[in-house]
Amino acid sequence: MYLNAFRKECPFNSEQLRLHVQTLTLRYELGSVNACLRNADFVESLYETLGAWGLMARGAKLLPFEEFREALLENENQISIFEDKRIDDGSLTVEEVADGLWDLIDRMSVSRAANPIVSGTKTLHHILPELVPPIDREYTRPFFRVWMQQFQNSPRTVFLRIWKNFVLISTRVNLREYVGRMSWNTSITKVIDNAIVGYCKYHNIPKLR
Repeated sequence: MYLNAFRKECPFNSEQLRLHVQTLTLRYELGSVNACLRNADFVESLYETLGAWGLMARGAKLLPFEEFREALLENENQISIFEDKRIDDGSLTVEEVADGLWDLIDRMSVSRAANPIVSGTKTLHHILPELVPPIDREYTRPFFRVWMQQFQNSPRTVFLRIWKNFVLISTRVNLREYVGRMSWNTSITKVIDNAIVGYCKYHNIPKLR
């Protein structure tokens, strides 16, 4: 129901979708984190995708391209640790992975924003699409009832809570059957994200202050 609501009221445009699919296609074709981060086409596509996804705005401005690329390469080994992990794996060590992902997001710092949740998760979503969902202020935050002050001032607590709930959803519902059913359903984590957007649209969830 909520995925249908997303499809009917999708707030994202065709260019955002095109770049997203282009980047993920390169990700899967290249096969490994190391190959992706060292491939100019992938990093350029990722950077362009993030710009289209709103990360060139003043409050969440990405680093200049060369600094962005260096930030990824500096954290290549840490990102690679999570390469084979999937959010719906019942044997996933949830607490350990959650802490490790937050440490990576916090250390990677691919934008000028003081709070790295949005830029970090949107970046990692395209590098680790089976593990990291994109988190935003407009839909994810109100869905999980996170106040703006809490989102800004306690990013670690907020990330851990949201990511663990994504894990819970992914292990309670068979989401793989929805992957590929519509163009935006590019991975399990994106299916959940799309359903969250659809939920907010369907129920007219207001933006929390």
